[in-house]
Amino acid sequence: MNLLKYLLCLVSGLAVFGVSHIGGTLQVESGNQDRRVGTWRTAIMELDPQRKLFMQLMLSLKSKSTSDPEFKLFEREHRSQWTQLNEALDSSETAIDVDDGTMFRADDVILVPSTDEKMLVASVSGNTLTVTRGVLGTTAATASDNAWVLKLFTRKEENSRANSPITTDYNTISNFTQIFEEVYGISRTNKQTKKRGPSDLAEEQRHALDSYKRQMEHAFLWGSKRLEVSGGDTYRYTGGFDEFVTSNRLDAEGGLGWGDFGWITNQTTRYGGTKKIWLVGRDARQQLDGLGLDYLRIKSDENILGMAVDGIRTSFGEFMMVTHHGLDKGHADRILIVDPLHIAMATLMKMQHNKNIQENDRDGEKHQFLGEAGLWLDTEEAHAVITGVSDVVTG
Repeated sequence: MNLLKYLLCLVSGLAVFGVSHIGGTLQVESGNQDRRVGTWRTAIMELDPQRKLFMQLMLSLKSKSTSDPEFKLFEREHRSQWTQLNEALDSSETAIDVDDGTMFRADDVILVPSTDEKMLVASVSGNTLTVTRGVLGTTAATASDNAWVLKLFTRKEENSRANSPITTDYNTISNFTQIFEEVYGISRTNKQTKKRGPSDLAEEQRHALDSYKRQMEHAFLWGSKRLEVSGGDTYRYTGGFDEFVTSNRLDAEGGLGWGDFGWITNQTTRYGGTKKIWLVGRDARQQLDGLGLDYLRIKSDENILGMAVDGIRTSFGEFMMVTHHGLDKGHADRILIVDPLHIAMATLMKMQHNKNIQENDRDGEKHQFLGEAGLWLDTEEAHAVITGVSDVVTG
């Protein structure tokens, strides 16, 4: 799927989740209207999809249903082909120490790129490899501590017996679903006196839906995974993106230069897919715009459903950069880099629009949006969080 098609899929989430399939509560008005003058400008502004871009992304991707409020993912740990020397080597030593010996077995051929020397592993004991130096036409050479070591392949003899397997472990990743609710309504007095009409209630409904989505946006970004049980009451909180990304975090220390931009694209495309989505805070976007990256843009200043999008192609990969106007004030210096191949929404209960939940003996009517979902993430290093992109705090 090319970047533009993916973007169209991304922004279509608003139609999927928005008000198009939810009917308003209709009322009949007759006679003279004594309606108060009011404005819904604030509510309309808050319906701006660019303030809830993370939820638009979640809703455009395929969600995962779960039957358990604590959902689990078993992620296989993939062995790296790289490790480092844990000692300096002379040209004759045959027992060499490495940081991780579990990735090797007898008959592996390894390479030390700093010296171009290849070695043949005879046996493995913990993190110590017994090797034959200078094989395959190379020459034994001295190597410094922490020099990189690459596992090339396993030497095989014709008609030989199969080697022992290298087992891999599973990492168990879990998260909780969280209950989200938003209510709206109208009093019987307002209905009877016609001070509020059906169009106003429909706006209340839209505003409540917007608030519901905002709750999910904040929880999925900044939530902390937690289960609280007290006095028979149970509260569950989903862990957010910021909590999940622990290792691939970069501090720009107050600003970005051209070299920083290249370094970030290098670091954040090492794992997962090479097509990422950048959700950029307001002050961070100001810094990026100041770098003069126009010649890199393949979809410059394209505006689709109110979203100003830049598609950027670099030598390390391609990404979609979107200004997230909800990343403001204390979060305005952030860039959240999301890999769409390794993220989804786990749904325990789809959002419901429950009408007239008010008891009959209560004054007025009340309606409710209610659902339960959590954030499903894997391959933590496929995502990234960049902080400190600007030392300016927007007021």
